[in-house]
Amino acid sequence: MSSEMVLYILSAARKPVSTISLTYDCEARVNELCAMIEVFFQDGHEAIGAGHTIFGALRNLMVNTRADAAYWQKWTELD
Repeated sequence: MSSEMVLYILSAARKPVSTISLTYDCEARVNELCAMIEVFFQDGHEAIGAGHTIFGALRNLMVNTRADAAYWQKWTELD
């Protein structure tokens, strides 16, 4: 995962993050989700995004965390 993507995720987090993990399954079938981003906070809270690509997983993480205002700020738009 690029340092820019890590910084982007960290900039949206309201609470301290302990780990950001990217898993990519190169053997996934065409219609399966093969990328997953997991964000673990220091207090044990977890957020997950999954997609067909790394950017699909990031988009899914953004969607999944919209209602979690205690842990996430509004995501800034990507250029």
